[in-house]
Amino acid sequence: MKAWLRVKIQTFPIRYAIISVIDADSLIIAGELTDTLGYFMIDELLEGSYVMSVSAVGYESISMPIEMDDNHFDFDPLFLTPKQEEKEKERK
Repeated sequence: MKAWLRVKIQTFPIRYAIISVIDADSLIIAGELTDTLGYFMIDELLEGSYVMSVSAVGYESISMPIEMDDNHFDFDPLFLTPKQEEKEKERK
């Protein structure tokens, strides 16, 4: 699985965001950090249903169901929304 993580309001990458893949038993079975360009790749997931959680300091976390077929899944760019207090700091 490979993907690209971006900020929702702007198009710059989010560095070092935490990506977790959670199975049906609520166990984290894989994880990765985004690189300096906002990319991440998680290898060796078996076919099946999972939940992917994405979090980064200063941004709202997101979770989404994913279905692995043929050990391959490519995402369109993912977007995170800055937390409200981060938006207020930017205005000052």
